[in-house]
Amino acid sequence: MFSKTLIVELILIIAVTFDCIKGIIPNWLTISSILLAIGYRGLALYNQEGILCVQPVLSGAIIGGCTMILPFLLGGIGGGDVKLMMAIGAWLGPFEVINVAIYSFICGALIALFFIIFKKTGLHLKSVWYDFLTLFLSGTRPPVNQKRVYFPFSVAIGAGFLIYLFKGGVV
Repeated sequence: MFSKTLIVELILIIAVTFDCIKGIIPNWLTISSILLAIGYRGLALYNQEGILCVQPVLSGAIIGGCTMILPFLLGGIGGGDVKLMMAIGAWLGPFEVINVAIYSFICGALIALFFIIFKKTGLHLKSVWYDFLTLFLSGTRPPVNQKRVYFPFSVAIGAGFLIYLFKGGVV
């Protein structure tokens, strides 16, 4: 029987590789991972409790996706990152995915700071604030700003997962 940690590690290795090389996280990876988690973990919980239980799987996926909605709406991450966190949530569960998300945001901030310092690119706080106001006042996603620093956020998600494995939960 496979460990859910090992499966998440494999998903992240594939996602980070695709994201770094092609700039996308493929739907076949994220969607199939979510469906596989529903089936596999649902049956595993069925064997333990005597009933088919997919509630922890679905709640983990929903919470994982919700943690990434605001950065996605502000244009900071792509839809693949949202679906990747949903897949991680489906495998790990709701409490674990919150911890992974917290560590991922910390890692993402550190990576962005590294790029800002060493690429001599400005942070453009005024632009970030304008995007935030545009989103909440008009309800539309702000246009993509080409001057921003971009990096594959799946790297931060992978690093956040590794920190969670070795350090444990924050929440």
